[in-house]
Amino acid sequence: MARGDGAKPGGDPCQPGKTVIMTANVPRISIDVDTRLYSVPATMRAAYKFTGRYHVALQQSSESTDLALTVTLSPKSSSQIFDEGSVRGDFLNELLDQRLRETLEAEFGSLRELIVAQAFADANLLDPAREDTDYLADPLGIGDHPPQVDPARATPGPTSKDPITVRSRD
Repeated sequence: MARGDGAKPGGDPCQPGKTVIMTANVPRISIDVDTRLYSVPATMRAAYKFTGRYHVALQQSSESTDLALTVTLSPKSSSQIFDEGSVRGDFLNELLDQRLRETLEAEFGSLRELIVAQAFADANLLDPAREDTDYLADPLGIGDHPPQVDPARATPGPTSKDPITVRSRD
Protein backbone atom coordinates (compact mmCIF):
# COMPACT_ATOMS: atom_id res chain seq x y z
CA MET A 1 0.00 0.00 0.00
CA ALA A 2 1.39 3.38 -0.95
CA ARG A 3 1.87 5.92 1.78
CA GLY A 4 0.79 9.48 1.03
CA ASP A 5 3.62 11.23 2.86
CA GLY A 6 6.38 8.65 2.54
CA ALA A 7 6.54 8.08 6.32
CA LYS A 8 7.52 4.60 7.38
CA PRO A 9 7.45 2.98 10.81
CA GLY A 10 10.79 3.59 12.42
CA GLY A 11 10.78 7.17 11.19
CA ASP A 12 9.03 9.88 13.18
CA PRO A 13 6.58 7.94 15.40
CA CYS A 14 4.43 11.05 15.86
CA GLN A 15 3.73 11.25 12.12
CA PRO A 16 2.33 7.86 11.08
CA GLY A 17 1.96 7.38 7.33
CA LYS A 18 -1.37 7.97 5.69
CA THR A 19 -3.13 7.31 2.44
CA VAL A 20 -6.44 8.64 1.23
CA ILE A 21 -8.07 6.27 -1.23
CA MET A 22 -11.26 6.85 -3.19
CA THR A 23 -13.09 3.62 -4.00
CA ALA A 24 -16.42 3.97 -5.77
CA ASN A 25 -16.71 7.53 -4.44
CA VAL A 26 -16.16 6.33 -0.86
CA PRO A 27 -13.22 8.15 0.72
CA ARG A 28 -10.92 6.23 3.03
CA ILE A 29 -7.94 7.20 5.09
CA SER A 30 -5.26 4.76 6.15
CA ILE A 31 -3.00 5.52 9.08
CA ASP A 32 0.08 3.43 9.79
CA VAL A 33 0.67 3.08 13.53
CA ASP A 34 4.13 2.27 14.89
CA THR A 35 3.57 -0.58 17.36
CA ARG A 36 6.84 0.21 19.13
CA LEU A 37 5.23 3.40 20.40
CA TYR A 38 1.53 2.46 20.54
CA SER A 39 0.48 -1.01 21.65
CA VAL A 40 -1.94 -3.13 19.65
CA PRO A 41 -4.60 -2.95 22.43
CA ALA A 42 -4.29 0.86 22.60
CA THR A 43 -4.65 1.05 18.82
CA MET A 44 -7.70 -1.22 18.90
CA ARG A 45 -9.34 0.86 21.65
CA ALA A 46 -8.69 4.06 19.69
CA ALA A 47 -10.10 2.49 16.52
CA TYR A 48 -13.17 1.24 18.40
CA LYS A 49 -14.02 4.81 19.43
CA PHE A 50 -14.46 5.61 15.73
CA THR A 51 -16.85 2.74 14.91
CA GLY A 52 -19.90 4.92 15.51
CA ARG A 53 -19.07 7.22 12.59
CA TYR A 54 -16.69 5.19 10.45
CA HIS A 55 -16.11 1.69 9.16
CA VAL A 56 -12.81 0.64 10.68
CA ALA A 57 -10.37 -1.97 9.44
CA LEU A 58 -7.13 -3.00 11.13
CA GLN A 59 -4.47 -5.03 9.45
CA GLN A 60 -0.88 -5.85 10.13
CA SER A 61 1.62 -4.50 7.66
CA SER A 62 2.42 -6.86 4.81
CA GLU A 63 6.18 -6.47 5.28
CA SER A 64 7.51 -9.07 7.73
CA THR A 65 9.98 -6.68 9.39
CA ASP A 66 7.50 -3.82 9.56
CA LEU A 67 6.30 -3.05 13.09
CA ALA A 68 3.11 -1.34 12.02
CA LEU A 69 -0.62 -1.69 12.02
CA THR A 70 -2.64 -0.03 9.32
CA VAL A 71 -5.92 1.51 10.44
CA THR A 72 -8.33 2.29 7.62
CA LEU A 73 -11.30 4.56 8.26
CA SER A 74 -14.17 5.23 5.86
CA PRO A 75 -17.41 7.09 6.59
CA LYS A 76 -20.53 5.00 7.18
CA SER A 77 -22.74 7.51 5.43
CA SER A 78 -22.14 8.78 1.91
CA SER A 79 -23.53 12.16 2.97
CA GLN A 80 -21.02 12.44 5.81
CA ILE A 81 -18.38 15.14 5.36
CA PHE A 82 -14.92 13.54 5.32
CA ASP A 83 -12.18 15.97 6.24
CA GLU A 84 -8.95 13.98 6.00
CA GLY A 85 -6.94 16.23 8.31
CA SER A 86 -9.61 16.34 10.97
CA VAL A 87 -10.21 12.58 10.95
CA ARG A 88 -6.49 11.85 11.05
CA GLY A 89 -5.91 14.37 13.87
CA ASP A 90 -8.86 13.03 15.89
CA PHE A 91 -7.59 9.47 15.51
CA LEU A 92 -4.04 10.38 16.54
CA ASN A 93 -5.35 12.28 19.59
CA GLU A 94 -7.44 9.27 20.59
CA LEU A 95 -4.46 6.97 20.06
CA LEU A 96 -2.36 9.15 22.35
CA ASP A 97 -5.16 9.19 24.93
CA GLN A 98 -5.36 5.39 24.93
CA ARG A 99 -1.57 5.09 25.25
CA LEU A 100 -1.61 7.46 28.23
CA ARG A 101 -4.39 5.40 29.84
CA GLU A 102 -2.18 2.33 29.57
CA THR A 103 0.70 4.17 31.22
CA LEU A 104 -1.50 5.43 34.06
CA GLU A 105 -3.01 1.98 34.59
CA ALA A 106 0.46 0.45 34.85
CA GLU A 107 1.53 3.12 37.31
CA PHE A 108 -1.59 3.49 39.47
CA GLY A 109 -3.69 0.39 38.74
CA SER A 110 -2.87 -1.30 42.03
CA LEU A 111 -3.87 1.84 43.95
CA ARG A 112 -7.20 1.99 42.12
CA GLU A 113 -7.82 -1.69 42.93
CA LEU A 114 -7.05 -1.08 46.61
CA ILE A 115 -9.44 1.88 46.78
CA VAL A 116 -12.24 -0.12 45.15
CA ALA A 117 -11.56 -3.13 47.40
CA GLN A 118 -11.64 -0.95 50.54
CA ALA A 119 -14.85 0.74 49.42
CA PHE A 120 -16.66 -2.60 49.16
CA ALA A 121 -14.97 -4.40 52.07
CA ASP A 122 -16.65 -4.96 55.41
CA ALA A 123 -13.31 -4.65 57.20
CA ASN A 124 -10.49 -2.13 57.24
CA LEU A 125 -8.01 -3.57 54.72
CA LEU A 126 -5.30 -1.02 55.47
CA ASP A 127 -5.25 -1.22 59.27
CA PRO A 128 -6.93 -4.42 60.54
CA ALA A 129 -5.87 -3.59 64.14
CA ARG A 130 -8.34 -0.71 64.16
CA GLU A 131 -11.19 -2.98 63.09
CA ASP A 132 -12.29 -3.67 66.69
CA THR A 133 -12.38 -0.02 67.74
CA ASP A 134 -15.61 1.83 68.32
CA TYR A 135 -16.16 5.38 67.20
CA LEU A 136 -17.42 6.18 70.72
CA ALA A 137 -14.14 5.01 72.27
CA ASP A 138 -12.34 8.13 70.92
CA PRO A 139 -8.78 6.71 71.14
CA LEU A 140 -7.25 10.06 70.16
CA GLY A 141 -9.18 12.01 72.79
CA ILE A 142 -10.69 14.37 70.28
CA GLY A 143 -13.91 14.70 72.26
CA ASP A 144 -12.01 15.76 75.42
CA HIS A 145 -11.29 19.17 73.96
CA PRO A 146 -14.09 21.66 73.31
CA PRO A 147 -14.19 22.95 69.77
CA GLN A 148 -12.34 26.19 69.26
CA VAL A 149 -14.59 28.92 67.92
CA ASP A 150 -13.34 32.04 66.24
CA PRO A 151 -15.35 34.89 67.88
CA ALA A 152 -15.32 36.84 64.63
CA ARG A 153 -17.05 33.98 62.83
CA ALA A 154 -19.31 32.83 65.67
CA THR A 155 -23.04 33.00 65.15
CA PRO A 156 -25.15 34.47 67.91
CA GLY A 157 -27.00 32.00 70.11
CA PRO A 158 -30.76 31.86 70.61
CA THR A 159 -32.47 34.91 72.07
CA SER A 160 -35.58 35.20 74.21
CA LYS A 161 -37.56 35.94 71.05
CA ASP A 162 -36.66 32.53 69.61
CA PRO A 163 -39.40 29.92 70.06
CA ILE A 164 -36.81 27.30 71.04
CA THR A 165 -36.33 26.62 74.75
CA VAL A 166 -32.68 26.42 75.75
CA ARG A 167 -31.82 24.18 78.67
CA SER A 168 -28.48 23.93 80.36
CA ARG A 169 -26.67 20.59 80.69
CA ASP A 170 -26.26 20.35 84.47
